[in-house]
Amino acid sequence: MAEQDTAMDDMSQDRACPGGDSAEDLDARVQSPTLRSQDATSANADMATDPPIQQDTPPETMSIDVADELARRKQALLQFISESTAAAETDSLATTATLASDEAEKAEERWMESFSPTLLRVPDIRAQFQPVDNRVALASKAVRLMGTFPPNGSECPSGHIHKSLQWSPDGNCILASTEDKRLRTVVLFPEENQLAQPVLAGTFQAADYIRAFAPSPGFNTDEKDTMRVIASIKENPITLFNINDPDSKRIASYSLMSPTDDVFHLPVDCIKFLPNNREFICGGDNSLAIFDIDRPQMPSVHFRTFKKRRSWRMRDPLDLIGKVSDFDYRSDGLLAVGTTERNLAFYENFGSGNALMVSSLKKISGSNSGNGINYLRWSPDGNYLYVAERLSDVIQVLDVRTDFHQLAVLTGRNAMTPQRLDIDVVSNDQGHYIMAGGNDGVVRMWNNPHARGETAIESDFSWKAHDDAVAGVKVNPKCAAWVATATGEAHFPSEEAYDSDSSDSDSSGSEESSSDGEESSPDSEESSDTEMEDVPDWIKVWTFTA
Repeated sequence: MAEQDTAMDDMSQDRACPGGDSAEDLDARVQSPTLRSQDATSANADMATDPPIQQDTPPETMSIDVADELARRKQALLQFISESTAAAETDSLATTATLASDEAEKAEERWMESFSPTLLRVPDIRAQFQPVDNRVALASKAVRLMGTFPPNGSECPSGHIHKSLQWSPDGNCILASTEDKRLRTVVLFPEENQLAQPVLAGTFQAADYIRAFAPSPGFNTDEKDTMRVIASIKENPITLFNINDPDSKRIASYSLMSPTDDVFHLPVDCIKFLPNNREFICGGDNSLAIFDIDRPQMPSVHFRTFKKRRSWRMRDPLDLIGKVSDFDYRSDGLLAVGTTERNLAFYENFGSGNALMVSSLKKISGSNSGNGINYLRWSPDGNYLYVAERLSDVIQVLDVRTDFHQLAVLTGRNAMTPQRLDIDVVSNDQGHYIMAGGNDGVVRMWNNPHARGETAIESDFSWKAHDDAVAGVKVNPKCAAWVATATGEAHFPSEEAYDSDSSDSDSSGSEESSSDGEESSPDSEESSDTEMEDVPDWIKVWTFTA
């Protein structure tokens, strides 16, 4: 018990206030109002001097504030996420656009590099080829004859060899020249724009052989005054005439004279109008000239492709040796020129600019086949040049994109002849195709030879067009499904026929000498002179059908 009392005393001492008051004193203060007021006054004084003590928030108030804060923070977080996502999408779109722009620029640079040949140094080629309607699909088409001229063979005797064939710019007429010194114009749509039997519209009688011709860009079959043609005539100035004139009067003349002789007219073997439809370019003997059709007489530009030097050591490396036989220009104005000596040259600005390159087919292809360039044609995209030569069965495909080299050859043309056998290059939906006439009367077509990956390419499609050599083949400029072909070949009698004709003439001569002096009438002599075997189907028009 004594131990318990001692413990109780200790606990009483432990209950003492911090101020030293005992528990009994505290109880007395609580019960006495006077002491409570004194304690309150003392407490207020202590609170004034001591630092404030932060009071705890009630649980209900605390839970409401925390919920609001969490909601506010959640809303702020959601807004931040939304803004971040939008910014990321914007950055992504901007990055994608930048990458797409960079990729487009790189693709354009690659495209430009593929079009810009390093040897030719042409910086900006944007060859735009506008396709025309009615494309030709080689694999699924069959050829059908639409019409012939003359229908009965009464217009073209056998001695008149065809030289050149062209369509009029409006696609309604065919113009053809032969060695009888005439240029004939055949109309395909004589009435209401409906295809009918071809009708001869007019014949121009030249003073000498017609070496080359080109219809004017404003040629319109419906307006006879516009049906004008420019022709190069042997030993005569270049002549402008209207095919409807029965007297073949000259409207204007354009002289390409020799620099050493003001009387001699340089021979012109190729003529072509420039894209401005106001000027035309012609190629002659070591010469290129540009004329303005509204300013006759002298050329506005005359460039000598080759100048004779005293020594070969003094020769210009850009001299083009040989007579200009054909040329073709690209959409950017790069002019490719070929000569009878198998040489090639390239000039800026449609021939009025500087010479960029001169080379020979022998050096390019490493082959001695061929005996001079007959025709040059650019591919529609301007990347390839097709070259046809005399005495050659192939058409050479030259790549001008990076280095000037032979890409392939188109074989089986059958053109081992000095006669000029025409070629044509036309665009289709899948690319382009090449069409060429052969010495066997067959027209052959090659589709996209540049994409084959072969060095020797055979024709994809062919048909028998004539019995003689196909000297002219041209695709209609308004409808690529129409093709015009022309033939003409010199036929010489065999030795047996010549011997039989000689014996017949001798026997007839002896009979005439033994007669009673009867003389043949002039009418009979004239009829015997003009009696010549007619060649049917001199010009044919074909179409491709499904």
